[in-house]
Amino acid sequence: MGIAPEAASPLFTAPQKYWWVNHSRTYKQEIGDGYIWAPLTTQDGHEVRAYENLNFCRPGDVIFSYSEKAIRNVGVVVGRPELARKPLDFGRAGDAWKDDGRLVPIRWARLATPVEPVKHSKDVLPLLPERNSPLKKSNLLGNQSYLHEISVELGTYLLKLIESNYDPTIFLGLEDLKQDEQTVVDFIYDMDEIEKQYSVLSVTETKALRSARIGQGVFKDRVLEIEPACRLTGVRHRNLLNASHIKPWRESTNEERLSPFNGLALSPHIDRLFDRYLITFDPGGGLLVKNELAREALQLWGATKPVIAKPFRKEQEEFLSLHRERLRS
Repeated sequence: MGIAPEAASPLFTAPQKYWWVNHSRTYKQEIGDGYIWAPLTTQDGHEVRAYENLNFCRPGDVIFSYSEKAIRNVGVVVGRPELARKPLDFGRAGDAWKDDGRLVPIRWARLATPVEPVKHSKDVLPLLPERNSPLKKSNLLGNQSYLHEISVELGTYLLKLIESNYDPTIFLGLEDLKQDEQTVVDFIYDMDEIEKQYSVLSVTETKALRSARIGQGVFKDRVLEIEPACRLTGVRHRNLLNASHIKPWRESTNEERLSPFNGLALSPHIDRLFDRYLITFDPGGGLLVKNELAREALQLWGATKPVIAKPFRKEQEEFLSLHRERLRS
């Protein structure tokens, strides 16, 4: 089909995956309360792909809800899957399922006009999965199953098909959700890498690196000696500040990871912008920002210029110069 994902909405950025959920008896509960839920196994203890798929949903994924022969809602995953008991509001509708299951939080938007796949059979049929299809290929009606992964081609086609038919603000913050998810993945990977170095590092070095990865311990102490307060907010209390690395952890040597010159003490909301290259500082300590959304956020926070404006040390500049090169517009 070749339809670009961005064509669906100005707020949309391509997700990791597209999903299709066949809703039936619990449609109102799941759409109304913003989630999808499925048991871990069937009543006789068998695992099924349509239930297991919930475990692979990630923040930023897009999901289509099909019910009564039509797609009636589109949603975006806003949290990681979690083990959860069967929702109480299922009532008698959930009697056929075991109590133990998985839940995935979803931000749903209802379609003003439902879309019936059978009316678009020429385009939809070739894009359906060969196996584990959400629709019967004989008549394009829903299979008696639950959650299915669909291709990027089918997902983007459906988004184009429902364009201007739903509230696109469900996609606001989508990129943040995906970045937050990647942050979790990166953190786990980095901590594993520290463990792999355990045989060549002392216990003290290992502990220091673990603490530095989360902006605490010796690293934070050293940063606060040089940067005792957040330059934008003026906050000085240790517990209200993050020790943020200037040069990314992945790109730093162990020595740089512990260097106080590779860190700034920032209030958490300021750290979020700095970490994503939405703000940075010039050599004299002035604020640099190109992104309009970041500029608006700073205005709302009353942080449009540094409370503490002083030149950075030469050693800090070695790290900040790289950060400035990556400033996002």
